[in-house]
Amino acid sequence: MQLGNKSQKGFTLMEGLVSLSIGLVVLGAGGLMLKKSMDVSFLVAQRAEMQQNLRAGINQMTHDTGLAGEGLPVGGVQLPNGAGSIQAKRGCGPTQCFVTSTAIPSNLLNYALPDNNDGAIFDGVTSDSFTVTYLDNKLNLGGNGNSQAQPQPTPATPISSITSSGTTTTVVLPTNATPGGGNGIQALQAGDLVLFTAANNFVIAEATTVNLATGTLTFVDGDPLNFNQSNAAAGNIQSLKVGGAYVPGTIFLYRVFMVTYFVNNNMQLMRQVNSGPPTPVVENIRQLKITYDIINDAGTTSSSTGTGLITNNPTANGTPGLIKKINIALSARSTLSGGPNNTFQRLTLATAISPRDLTFYDSYQ
Repeated sequence: MQLGNKSQKGFTLMEGLVSLSIGLVVLGAGGLMLKKSMDVSFLVAQRAEMQQNLRAGINQMTHDTGLAGEGLPVGGVQLPNGAGSIQAKRGCGPTQCFVTSTAIPSNLLNYALPDNNDGAIFDGVTSDSFTVTYLDNKLNLGGNGNSQAQPQPTPATPISSITSSGTTTTVVLPTNATPGGGNGIQALQAGDLVLFTAANNFVIAEATTVNLATGTLTFVDGDPLNFNQSNAAAGNIQSLKVGGAYVPGTIFLYRVFMVTYFVNNNMQLMRQVNSGPPTPVVENIRQLKITYDIINDAGTTSSSTGTGLITNNPTANGTPGLIKKINIALSARSTLSGGPNNTFQRLTLATAISPRDLTFYDSYQ
């Protein structure tokens, strides 16, 4: 028996190949679009993370720099100097220093201690470090707002006693002082800097031991920052003596924060307070660059803005009292490599801060 004719239609080999090619093109285009979409999402996520890190670092630096000079005498505080003195330091702890240029210029603790090119090196560029100093007007050590120091929140009370024996000075705080802090205030601790005021005489020393129970502080020579120098001719605690003795009821104390920022070899922006251990502020930081707008007291013409003002100077020329503005640029690198070129992303955030004790310049003259 013969079956009837039945139409059997389908794709020819050529038609199948053409269809397969078109399908592959469509799938490839879809895959490419998906890849580009994932690359864009990756870049956006990495840039958002970098921007968040940079803002956190900039905000912390802005906070400290905005306080620079608060409560300090105009012109800074002279550190131990003269015969028998050695250079005081910044950016150091008990066992090591964390920046290359540690010396405090002229042994003068000013609201800003500029330095450059003494941090970690990335991409062939050396990061800067930066130090600002201000008085802590929250922790009560018995200060009274004497002279140019800021008032404490409790009534004026001079320290109870101060004695010197060899290379050790011992101070007993007044009974109404609260070196233990409280209410979120950090307690006084070894390594903190303390400002002594007596009439118009100002001295800064580093507490080497702190007994919170008795309110007793000791200041022993050989501290990590070289602030305690009993044998120096001037600028030490012994210079507060009048007629060879400390005058009762005339000496008041305040805690001082000397804050140093630098970038370490682990790509961390570090913040060190006094001689305490540095703590990381943010991760994946490649560069910290600081420049200054300074008053040109020589009166010569600047090519940038005219007579008397120089902008974006890499240093403050050893004269922090002439700083008009501090410019901060912080650069970050993404945590992961990726994107179209499988590379790390980089982002820079910059800001400018006018410190409290900025030098006046008449830009309309």
